Amino acid sequence: MKTSLRHYALLLAKLLVTAGLIALLLRNADLAQVSDRLAKADPRFFAAAVLAMTGLFAVMALRWWMLSRALGVRVPGGRALLLYFEAVTFNLVLPGSVGGEVLRVWRTTRLVGRLRRNIAAVLFE
Repeated sequence: MKTSLRHYALLLAKLLVTAGLIALLLRNADLAQVSDRLAKADPRFFAAAVLAMTGLFAVMALRWWMLSRALGVRVPGGRALLLYFEAVTFNLVLPGSVGGEVLRVWRTTRLVGRLRRNIAAVLFE
């Protein structure tokens, strides 16, 4: 398969999975209750929670980046942060908690190679 065709096929697959998950969520969620609870939430506490979680994930990404570097996997710092956030998103959206780790290993290996060391870094982390 040509690279561009493969790229578009993967993008389409991601969009279809996302659309399916959103449809499932909308079908099973009580949107009125969600809206009521969000309306009652204090925006300051909500913002503080988002900042706290973002900081936590940034520290976790830093830990993974440092472990990767110690194992000889040289992922650029900013890219490592983005890959970590992408993996966290997959773990939150998909069932189970390993989808993001598999994605992180796959994407990092495509970026810098060294499959076994990428797997080791994720397992250590």
